[in-house]
Amino acid sequence: MPRHFLRPWVQVLVLLGLGACTRRAVDECSRAYRGARPAEAVAACTGALARTRGVQEAGALAYSHYAAGQPEQARALLARYGTPTGLLQLAAAGLDWRSGKTEGAAERLGRAARACRTSGDSVCATRAELETAALALTRGEHRAALEASNRAADEPAAKEDPVLASRALTGVFDVLLALGDAEGAERVMWAITELKPDDQLRAPYLALKEGVLQQVRGRNALARRAYLRALEAAKAPSSMPVQWSARLNLVEIALQDGHPDEAALELGRAESLLPEVRGRGNSELAYRYYRAWLLRAQGDHRAATEEIGRALELGPSDDWAWMLELERAQNAAEAGDRPTALAATRASIDALERLRTELGLDELKAWLLPTRRKPFELRFRLQAEQGDTLSALETAELSLGRTLLDAFIATRTAASTPGPQSSGEALARAEILRDLIPALRAGPVTRPGPIAQVLRQIRHRHVLVYLTAGEAVWRFDIRDGRPMLERLALGLDALATGVGKLRSQPADATTATELGGALLPRSLATTGEELTVVASDAFSGLPFCLLRTDGQPLFQRHAVAYVPSLGTLAALMDAPPQAVGAPVVMADAAGDLPGARDEGVTAGRVLGVKPLLGPRARRDELQGESQPSVIHLALHGGVGPLGSWLSLADGELRASDVLALRLQPRLAVLSACASAATRVPDLWGSMSAAFLAGGARDVLGALWSVQDAETRAFVERFYAEGGARRPASALARTQRWLAEQGAPASTWAAFVVLGL
Repeated sequence: MPRHFLRPWVQVLVLLGLGACTRRAVDECSRAYRGARPAEAVAACTGALARTRGVQEAGALAYSHYAAGQPEQARALLARYGTPTGLLQLAAAGLDWRSGKTEGAAERLGRAARACRTSGDSVCATRAELETAALALTRGEHRAALEASNRAADEPAAKEDPVLASRALTGVFDVLLALGDAEGAERVMWAITELKPDDQLRAPYLALKEGVLQQVRGRNALARRAYLRALEAAKAPSSMPVQWSARLNLVEIALQDGHPDEAALELGRAESLLPEVRGRGNSELAYRYYRAWLLRAQGDHRAATEEIGRALELGPSDDWAWMLELERAQNAAEAGDRPTALAATRASIDALERLRTELGLDELKAWLLPTRRKPFELRFRLQAEQGDTLSALETAELSLGRTLLDAFIATRTAASTPGPQSSGEALARAEILRDLIPALRAGPVTRPGPIAQVLRQIRHRHVLVYLTAGEAVWRFDIRDGRPMLERLALGLDALATGVGKLRSQPADATTATELGGALLPRSLATTGEELTVVASDAFSGLPFCLLRTDGQPLFQRHAVAYVPSLGTLAALMDAPPQAVGAPVVMADAAGDLPGARDEGVTAGRVLGVKPLLGPRARRDELQGESQPSVIHLALHGGVGPLGSWLSLADGELRASDVLALRLQPRLAVLSACASAATRVPDLWGSMSAAFLAGGARDVLGALWSVQDAETRAFVERFYAEGGARRPASALARTQRWLAEQGAPASTWAAFVVLGL
């Protein structure tokens, strides 16, 4: 057969046509890769690579296989082409760390990001940073995760593409949620929503994250709506984990809201997914936990017991064990099986205590604290209802012994401002906590001893212990080391209302009388007896000195001091002699508080030392050769995103600094705005509490802000009444004197003594 040759002009047309087709295929591959549509990119880039055999198309295809969940195809390309480009390096590094080869993964991802930037591929660089953030988050390296997310957000491609921008912000969201900053995470979620990203691949995951956030915030209706959106978007097989998580979370919401029929329907749908997710994480445990909860809600306590038993046989870790044991306890309590309920609460508490010693991430999440009190509250209620006062007090002490730790966690998980850069506040709070909590644990006042021993140590003190369990309010009245337990008539809502009214209107005699009648024992001695009050949560911001009994406010007859637990009181009473070095007085560090300066001069004269005023009020002056017997600080103070602070001439002094400096004076006088207050409010997360936790025997602080001129008059009288020797008694005498002089209660009722 003769050979046929195309005419030259026909050859040119054919070649031009082939070039146009190739360019079109390459462009389609690039658009699909850049648009984060991996399935579409696999098809387009396969065609483009067949035409070009180029490494850029190979990189786009390898990464798209990786993003589409096709690791073997990605590895085959890497075996053929190696890793000469940033995209190929990114695909290789991603495949490695996602398959468990994390050693050196961060460095490989960093090299990939640099290679992507060198070649001008900002999309590739953005994705490399997102992979770095995800890797760091799995390791609990929050700073690295946040920094990588911020770098991703700063890439030109992320600034131009809402999809990439939303993914960078999602990295910030994940860090904030892991750190327990729900408010900050919510602000970032708003920013993601405002971008309106058309991101079909990530839409189910984003909706699931929003649902988790809303559920954490206690907004079940909004959470349910988000989970339903996640299910609607999760059609692809790769979205099976989203479907599973959303279904189980819908079960939990329905049970929390008291809708067992709806929970049963959702659990049935989740069960149909179980074969697909079995073996992933704790899927089997989760299913059995929610099934047991549902059976209890349906009143089938025997079946619920069996389901919990099956779950416990799976050998759950402590983060699941405490919840399963709590469920077992609640089920047994409802079935009238008190011995089993008590044993299960003990097992739940033990698992929680083991978790606490590990200082895991969950301990930094304020929203978990109320849930983790439940086994303590249930155990206390069972013992109290049985009339087992000593055991109930022991359980109360276990819970109260965590007051300082929990308060510092709660008061340092406040809102961040919007945006990825400002989320560094949450990171700073977490790092402060990681330094603060071990120091608190090691302190002398956070390690409770056996309850019988504690009662012997405090037998010469009259102590009132207040706590809540559910909606009920309870009081222990302890005299001569013998506790008497009583459930009070007012409920939690009435208590919160009364506390709020008295704080805002300290001269409100009606509220003071109503609260005094509800909270104080009728048999209070009429002498000048000193009272120690253990009060946390709803009680901790209450000025007890104003409570009225027999027509008189408490401060007229009794000195009052506050401690977070009986164990703290016992530790303070049993502590060795306090520091005897020269007192330290600092005042007016910024030079703008003339009243504080005058107060410092007065305090220095009374204490026999020269005050450190203005620029001399520095941190290093607090660290002398010996511990100061008294520390008096008349400074600016406040409560911010990183917790409470006092302003020295060379920077802010925070709770973590107090513990790090090992400041253990016999008396600390914190004459600053709201030095015993927090953003919650809860005095046990305050600067005053930090001094007590660090070893101060007594601390004078303020529950709310008082003008510096009024504070000066108060402090001058406090020292005149012997405040340096017996702070609580001197405080009561000072309050009586000021009341007799006609000073408004708002100027002196704010002051409290923490300690002895």
